[in-house]
Amino acid sequence: MGYLLEPEMKEGAEGSGRTLEEARQNAAAALGLSVDECDFEILEERAGGLFSRAKFVVRAVPKAVEKGEAQPAQEEAPTESEPITATEEDGERARALVEEMLAQAGFEVEVTVESLTGKYVNLKLQGPDEELIQQKKGAVLDAIQFLGNALYSHGRQESARLTVDVGAYRSKRQQVLEKLARDIAALVIEKQEEAVLDPLPAHERRIIHNALKDMEGVETYSEGEEPQRYVVIAPKS
Repeated sequence: MGYLLEPEMKEGAEGSGRTLEEARQNAAAALGLSVDECDFEILEERAGGLFSRAKFVVRAVPKAVEKGEAQPAQEEAPTESEPITATEEDGERARALVEEMLAQAGFEVEVTVESLTGKYVNLKLQGPDEELIQQKKGAVLDAIQFLGNALYSHGRQESARLTVDVGAYRSKRQQVLEKLARDIAALVIEKQEEAVLDPLPAHERRIIHNALKDMEGVETYSEGEEPQRYVVIAPKS
């Protein structure tokens, strides 16, 4: 969450944020425009750390609109719909899709449906390439999950979602993140300063939030835009 600054001139406005994209969005919003409707100049760029925020400040000005150029139409507000619940049919379709995807990529693993939870189809990978998939701090596993969801939901307005695990990596990673959250929260209470974590995928941000939701003296919230969205752990009186 960046902070919007009042426009210094009628035709321009400044915005700040922890990422360049967040600062651009805030500056554009101060003009009542979208990012695509503005040109930007970077005014400040500062690196950050655990107890200090990175900061970008940009100035936005409206793009010149050629005479006769059509203005972008505003999107209609999305309509509410019934919550999605994953079915056995969803599970089998997801299993077959991910298994074929991994076979095409050359991975030797078997895909099974471990469970159905709400809108989620939880898939488990087993086979000779388990360790290979767990490398790079789960980046390969996350990529498989991301691509699987993209392929599964392609052409569908709403669909079930997939989670993919291998060698109990997710549960082990959850334990690591929960300990990290508690350790940093203790420092936040001691220093009475907020801490900004590195960007995490949505399912890992939820682990941080859940680990600290009942801890006295701290609160958590997320800021930024995907894929650079991150968790802030802040002192709470």
